[in-house]
Amino acid sequence: MAKTLADVADLPTAMEKITKKYTAAEKRILRTDAPYPEGMIDKIMDGILELSLTMFVDHPSVKKLPDLSEVPNKFIFRSALCVYLLSLRWVSVGSPMKIRPDRIRNDIIDMNFAAFATYFDGLLTADKKLISIHREANLVLHTMFLTK
Repeated sequence: MAKTLADVADLPTAMEKITKKYTAAEKRILRTDAPYPEGMIDKIMDGILELSLTMFVDHPSVKKLPDLSEVPNKFIFRSALCVYLLSLRWVSVGSPMKIRPDRIRNDIIDMNFAAFATYFDGLLTADKKLISIHREANLVLHTMFLTK
């Protein structure tokens, strides 16, 4: 847990960069769960792909980037997807810089569970945020990648 806490130390800064990509109107849409306009969907997908690329490049076990057709089935991508969806929640409620490091650590650990659960039938938890992110991740996977 201590190593994970140290690993997430730079995450608020990275999340703050994501925050700056969204306009006040888009943040309001995120906060109110209003339907996303098409341009916003594209922005979110670009952000997910950008984060996953960074995670692939930075991962010590990745020797080469996967083919685009393989990306949706890679755990690193699914993890990036869940973390990005989490970051959108942080964007919607305010600055990620104000979130306590132990809270970020716990949320990132939860995102691993959400990412693993995308390979299976569901997620056994009472955590509403975790359930919601898992559902959103599955929706993105199935509508944007796996049904084509």
